[in-house]
Amino acid sequence: MQILFNDVQVQLNSTDAEIKAQWARIFSGWPQMPLTGSPAIVLNLERDSDLRPLPETAPFFSDTQHHAGNDGILDVYQAENNSVLLHFLGGAQVNVPLNPPAATAPLTAVGTITPNVFQNGRFLDVTYTSLAPLLRRHGYFMVHAFAAVQNGRGVLIVGPSGSGKTTTGLSLILAGWQLLCNDVALIQNTPAGIIAHPTPDDITIRPKTFTLLPELAQFVPDRRPVDEIVGLVGNDLTNGRWAEPTAINAIYMPKIEARERSEKRPLSKAICLAQLMEESVDKWDTETLPAHLNTLQTLVHQAQPYTVYLGSNVNELPALLQS
Repeated sequence: MQILFNDVQVQLNSTDAEIKAQWARIFSGWPQMPLTGSPAIVLNLERDSDLRPLPETAPFFSDTQHHAGNDGILDVYQAENNSVLLHFLGGAQVNVPLNPPAATAPLTAVGTITPNVFQNGRFLDVTYTSLAPLLRRHGYFMVHAFAAVQNGRGVLIVGPSGSGKTTTGLSLILAGWQLLCNDVALIQNTPAGIIAHPTPDDITIRPKTFTLLPELAQFVPDRRPVDEIVGLVGNDLTNGRWAEPTAINAIYMPKIEARERSEKRPLSKAICLAQLMEESVDKWDTETLPAHLNTLQTLVHQAQPYTVYLGSNVNELPALLQS
């Protein structure tokens, strides 16, 4: 499968039928490139029952250092030839080169996943976490955010899982806004400002969201009861009609509160920048950190940040966020 992220061709290779089926689902409705020319990025994934032994040296980064109280998700080891080994504790290993892009050969990541990656829903994370360092070397940076567009105005809704980010974003889509992404926003620093590009990914909808936004039931297959967590892909909401790359004008940081009416309040740009860093920066990739921080700083200067205190009146969010 060969896909296009704006002007970067990415080729996804595997001989495993389940891996190819997962990619086909995630990128359904996304324009696919013909297999001509040389891609800029290649990701080769295969499946095995076990992973190779880890290096004897300790990882130079472990996210358990940054998320106290949990078992972590990722360890990063230094590997040969200016590359790193991403060890996903859920059951995957991917070797990723950190070389600058070259016209003569693509940046190629090679990895192995175990069946556990399919069972716990980590396949999307493995795919995008492996692609992220390669995309950064082409000037594209990922932010953990929902992004939508109305009348040429782009907004980012940024926050960790459980913050109300998806519910807020889906209220906009139901009100006619166009979808850029649900969970992984791809941003680029251009002469025209910070642009967010459409990015396909999974959308996990919890039962509470169906209660607040019952109109979402139209997107749920009949065989799936609405009282369960439901997984959709972006194409289910867009029918293949994604928003065009758009400048970001506002950044919303949602917080769920026990209130009826939602409210937005201006947020300090410094606090917004700190939260963006927490939701976007791969702390181990120091080589691209200056460019990444510059992109986030430019974004914060360009867009007005707000905290959105979420109440139960989620149907009023589109009017609140467009004003």
